[in-house]
Amino acid sequence: MEKAREHSLAAWASIRRRGLVRYLVLHGALPWGPLPGLILYLVLSFWLKFELFSFAGTLRLLACLLFFSYCGAYFAWHRWRTEEFIWASQRDGAGD
Repeated sequence: MEKAREHSLAAWASIRRRGLVRYLVLHGALPWGPLPGLILYLVLSFWLKFELFSFAGTLRLLACLLFFSYCGAYFAWHRWRTEEFIWASQRDGAGD
């Protein structure tokens, strides 16, 4: 148990050193942006019957991708804040 706690503390200290923005991109925007955005775009394109390869279609695709990238980054930020709180409480000895 103690070894897992030390590993967790080391991992979050590493994230703090590398920066929050990089963490949000790698763990939020990239995994959660492209695939759900593309799926939503394809579903909307067939449901609303708009052209896939037009200027307006491209704008719709970008909007879907940006929306899901933002959602992924937001949830990663929320997780980072929660883990940061846990990390700080364990570092200060409040978790004992």
